[in-house]
Amino acid sequence: MYNAGFQKLNLNYIYLLFEVKPLNLKKAVQGMKALNFAGFNITVPFKEEILPLLDNLTPEAKKIGAVNTVWQDPTGKLIGDNTDGKGFLQALKLEKGRTTGQKGFPDRSRWGEASYCYYLNPRENERNIYNGFKCK
Repeated sequence: MYNAGFQKLNLNYIYLLFEVKPLNLKKAVQGMKALNFAGFNITVPFKEEILPLLDNLTPEAKKIGAVNTVWQDPTGKLIGDNTDGKGFLQALKLEKGRTTGQKGFPDRSRWGEASYCYYLNPRENERNIYNGFKCK
């Protein structure tokens, strides 16, 4: 999906999958920074473990306490963000009218729940509709 988008936009990027063992997370992050990667994604089990390895976090990532997207800014600093909640809200807009019991309701695994709550908390009406979340 990413590579097709890069090609369509004539961007000189490639999206690759790397399997990183937990003991090698720090080395992998340092390697991506040293190789001047434009950015990368993080998934479980590293969404929280990567936080101390980054130079800065977006306000969303700080509040949520987890990262799924990292990019290198022009000064070489690694910035962490969490886009789970933004994607969840987009899915809610597309699935408007559905409930948790219906086919196609967005996944609410524990790894995304904090970000979902971050975006739903200010919207009490939506939170009440999807009250299965354990929002603080």
